[in-house]
This record gives sequence, structure tokens and C-alpha cells, in this order.
Amino acid sequence: HDYALHAQYFVGACLTRKKDYPAALEVFQSLITADAKTDQQKQLLDLAHLAIGRLYYQMDKTTESIAEYSKVTRSGSEFDAALYEIAAAYIKAKEMKKALEALDLLVLANPNSPFVPEVQVLQGNLLIRLESWGRATDLFVESRDHWVRVHQQMSQLLNEQRDPAAFFVPPRCASTAR
Repeated sequence: HDYALHAQYFVGACLTRKKDYPAALEVFQSLITADAKTDQQKQLLDLAHLAIGRLYYQMDKTTESIAEYSKVTRSGSEFDAALYEIAAAYIKAKEMKKALEALDLLVLANPNSPFVPEVQVLQGNLLIRLESWGRATDLFVESRDHWVRVHQQMSQLLNEQRDPAAFFVPPRCASTAR
């Protein structure tokens, strides 16, 4: 059936929620051997690789976790999540340089990723641990300057708009939002 892979993923997610990690791992591992035909199924396989990586991470198997995260498709929508979680696994393994490299790759591969603001703070903290003071300072200053501008723009928009709810609710939704 078209949704067989989805159902299998859901079973793995339920087992994970029940903290039955070995059974969940088995379900997700059988899922990644499936032949994905549609883009949606291919994304589901990437999600299964992430799930396996997360399970290994929970089981303190960082090497296996990193290996599994590395199987996420580079052109897929989950690649930045995989890089972020690779960095977390490297941090858990106390390999700060490799964690920083994964985060650098994330920013390079997808500078518009929603992870970037948090990644920049994490990069700065890793640079401090690695005693790379100059690069850490530059990164923190650059990040601060960017977000100060965003804050100023938002403040200006909100000051110009007397009703913030009206500003954030699209006009066609305004009648149903109240």
C-alpha cells in the first residue's frame, strides 16, 4: 500500500515513545531497506535514518549514531537536522573539533536553515572550549549585530501597527481569529 512505509514509521515512533528502543530500532532498520519510489517516501527514509541515529544516541552509541545520521540524503530536507545531531553526538563523545566541523558544514550547506541562530551560539561555545577566542568573539559579535537589527525591525513594525494581533493574522483569517 502507498502508506505502508508511513505506517511502519508510525509503529517505530510508538515503540520509541514507549522507550522500547531495541524494538523501535528493529522497525526503523527494516524500514530503511524499503524501495522508496516517491519523494515523500524518500523523505520518510531520511526520517528513519534520523530516528535510528537518535535511538543510538539515547543508547550511548555515538559512533553508530553519527554513522546513521551520515546516511541522510544531502539534498533532502532533513540534512541540516542530521548535521546538527551529528554535532550533538560529537559533543557527547567529547570531540569538539568534529562537532564544530559539522556545524560549519550545516551553515555552509544551508545558511537559511532554521537551526542557524542556535548553531551560531553553539559554534561560539565550542570555539571557546577550543580556546579559539578571536573566532568566537567574531562569531558572537556578528550574531549579535544581526539579531539586534532584526529586533529593531520588529520593534519598528510593531510600533507602526497599533494592534499586534492584526499585524500577525493574515486579513482572510482575521475574522476567525477573534
